[in-house]
Amino acid sequence: MQRKEAFLLSIIQVAYFLLYLRRGDCREQSHVQ
Repeated sequence: MQRKEAFLLSIIQVAYFLLYLRRGDCREQSHVQ
């Protein structure tokens, strides 16, 4: 296992999570799942 890959994966997961929260926040007002 390479630490670099795990580190990058964690960063990518956080980035996607933040983007998901932003999109969800915008969609919540107009469209509720």
